[in-house]
Amino acid sequence: MLRDEQKEQAAKLKDRPFKEKLDYFWTYYKFPVIAALCIILFAIGIWQTTEKYDRDALRIVIADDHGTDMQTETLTSLYEAASDTPATVNFDNSLLLDSGYTETAVAYAQKLIAMLNSNGIDVFIAPESVFEQYGSQGMFSDLSTLLSENELADLENSGNIFYAELDDTNDTDETADADAADTEKTIITAGIRLNGSQLLAEAGIQVDNPCIGIPASAAHPEEALHFLSIFLQ
Repeated sequence: MLRDEQKEQAAKLKDRPFKEKLDYFWTYYKFPVIAALCIILFAIGIWQTTEKYDRDALRIVIADDHGTDMQTETLTSLYEAASDTPATVNFDNSLLLDSGYTETAVAYAQKLIAMLNSNGIDVFIAPESVFEQYGSQGMFSDLSTLLSENELADLENSGNIFYAELDDTNDTDETADADAADTEKTIITAGIRLNGSQLLAEAGIQVDNPCIGIPASAAHPEEALHFLSIFLQ
């Protein structure tokens, strides 16, 4: 029945102008065409991401960068001088996290979680408000276990350590009321404040109240520490 109807419509359009044929096609096949295009574009996006993603590279992710022209040559050169075996450096400043509870912000937050779960971030630079949001969730390595005592002392004296407070809740008595559970506060050195950083300014990176940290899931923590060290010089 459907095939007969299609034949009938084709016969009617046989001698019609091209524009009329095009209008008919778009009216009846618009949604299948759009769906097919979306599938193709999605596949191309995945392919491009896979091709560009280098698992051996040091990945620097910068959130909420308001700069318009990022120049990373100096940062890369300083990192290469600080490391005995420097990796290729990839910079990504596409994340927009500190923009309220909008659909866009939620989508970027999901992208951040996906990158962390796939060990796709070695160094994270973001506003302090973002560090406050994710630091309490255990996102960052404890820099007090990675930096020297002198480096930590200098940062402490300058007030540039960002501390994150983690909540470890344990019920010490199974029969106790849930509200009476013991709550221990674990405080870690989650990041370093980079307010007034000349290096960021020279790189064209504009982040409000910037902090830098190393995610706990970083694939290359040693090289990440070398990169972080350039901001301690």
